[in-house]
Amino acid sequence: MSIFTINKKRHQQGLTLIELLIAMILGIIVIGGISQVFMATKRANNILIAETELQENARFAFSVITNIVQKAGNLGCKSPSELNVKSLLNFNEGTFRPWIAIEGWEAKNTGQGDAYTTAVDAKVLVTPNSHWSGTSDAVLDDGIRSVRNSDILKVWHTADKSGTINTVTADEMTFSEIDLEQGDVVVLNDCKTITFAQACACDTADGTPCSSTDQRVEISPAACSNPGNTAFNPAGINIATASLQVLKQSVFYIGKRNQEHSNLSSLFVHKLGNDGKLGQSEEILEGLESMQIFYGEDTNNNKSPNYYVSADEVSDWRNVVSIRLSLLLRSFKDNLLTEPQNINFNGVKVSIPENDSYLRRVYTSTIALRNRNIGY
Repeated sequence: MSIFTINKKRHQQGLTLIELLIAMILGIIVIGGISQVFMATKRANNILIAETELQENARFAFSVITNIVQKAGNLGCKSPSELNVKSLLNFNEGTFRPWIAIEGWEAKNTGQGDAYTTAVDAKVLVTPNSHWSGTSDAVLDDGIRSVRNSDILKVWHTADKSGTINTVTADEMTFSEIDLEQGDVVVLNDCKTITFAQACACDTADGTPCSSTDQRVEISPAACSNPGNTAFNPAGINIATASLQVLKQSVFYIGKRNQEHSNLSSLFVHKLGNDGKLGQSEEILEGLESMQIFYGEDTNNNKSPNYYVSADEVSDWRNVVSIRLSLLLRSFKDNLLTEPQNINFNGVKVSIPENDSYLRRVYTSTIALRNRNIGY
């Protein structure tokens, strides 16, 4: 072993305690900084994902509602503004007004400029309930389970496919092929008169009656009774211009799955039941906290709204040519924000609890009733 090797080993030394502590502190600082960057990046990424989800959900909600609202008042061929309407349905239900096309109800204390306070566990109220108000002639259906701070919208329209009428008698109608279910309400329109009747029974020539390929329907008073039809006089029906469609109804509202307060609020729709009344409810989309609607009335018949008002201030539903729809959406996840948002909805700052860390966004769209704007 050389003297140089001995001297090299003699001068080797380990870390002192102070050096070790300094190294540890520097390591903790570096790790802490990296952790902060990681957490900030993760939070920003979660917010970006939530923002994208909200935008996609808003786009989907608007597409669903817009598609229905644009069909409002479609009852067959072009008709004059004052329709000659006849209903054969054997009941006197104030909720059955398909010739009105669109109706709405305003939730109490949610008008333009009214304070809005979010509630993750918003309670569900069941109609009839004085919490919602409309015009004196608009009757709200029983059994709608909506959250308190949201409006309710009803739209009357028809199925996309129509059948050309071949024959009409007091007891039955025959037509080109359409999709029917037993109990459906059908619309007979010959461009002069609109007649509503219940499809008591469908044809059997195609094997299975009421199974998408029907060409005959029974409407006689003896054929069904829920609600059934009154006697029909087909005299005067213009077969050459007559068509048949299935009547549809869409009642949009914000509710909760199974009416559980802790569940996320969702957009729901009630379809028309086979008895001409409110049918089953379907959940469309989660994450909608409130829906606010204003109605554009055309008072000088120029097919353009003169002003927008809430449902309880509409002077005549037949004048409504568009709606202004605002949706308040909330993220699925919480712990996204370090402090409550500063957000405005329906003309007023939203009051958000201090411990609420959900992300919310407001989306607004104006939707025209096409059938009113082209002279229906």
